[in-house]
Amino acid sequence: MDYDRHVSSDDGLEAVISLAAGVVASLSRGEALIDLLVVDGQVHPLTLGRSLGYLEQALDLLACVVPGARLQAAELVARLEPHIAQLSGVVLITEARADRGDLGHERQQLVELLETHGVRCKILRVARRAARDESFAPPERVVPFGDIAAEEPLWL
Repeated sequence: MDYDRHVSSDDGLEAVISLAAGVVASLSRGEALIDLLVVDGQVHPLTLGRSLGYLEQALDLLACVVPGARLQAAELVARLEPHIAQLSGVVLITEARADRGDLGHERQQLVELLETHGVRCKILRVARRAARDESFAPPERVVPFGDIAAEEPLWL
């Protein structure tokens, strides 16, 4: 989960946390395993899913989230390095910036660095104003604030 206090709003933080909690809960109920939760650049190892671990572990981490520092892609990948060989994919959840349509340099660099290690990335961008059919380049997807507040289903 990526949340930059310099460009985001309080309700943006709530929306990003809610979406992250929903994604973690959904993945943990299926066949997926969640091995890491990264919040504010800190890597939290856990094993969740397939009847392992407890969803509350991840939700407790998310409940403590406060606005963080700007993402530093190279530093984060260095922290992930000991775990990268075990990762098959990453779900990056971030707030879409109103002043730009792209991911931004650091987020794009993070995706590229992870993909050079063979780790696929799914990007979910929370947007204040977004048409339901607004298209972003795969594997990127925009999720409107209203859909999160209304607890609309989201298909990853």
